[in-house]
Amino acid sequence: MHKIFVANVPSSIEEEDLKKHFQQAGKVISVKLVVHPRSQESRGFAFIEMKTALEVKNAIKTLYGKPLKGTPLYIKEAQNKKAPPFFNASDK
Repeated sequence: MHKIFVANVPSSIEEEDLKKHFQQAGKVISVKLVVHPRSQESRGFAFIEMKTALEVKNAIKTLYGKPLKGTPLYIKEAQNKKAPPFFNASDK
């Protein structure tokens, strides 16, 4: 699967809103709106998972800066974060 990072997401937006918006560019597999763990308020960004790399490129090309509920969304291909190497004190 291929992921998109979405920035400038207003707090009034829900995952279903993002899904409908991104379905214009292809098949949306999942939507993860990032929220603060305590308050559950939106942190202003989300991740969209799409089926193919071509759909991701199409989404970036057609939806970058396009407003959703009056606010432009800024999107780019998500970076794969690698877990930090495991540190073992006995390795010294």
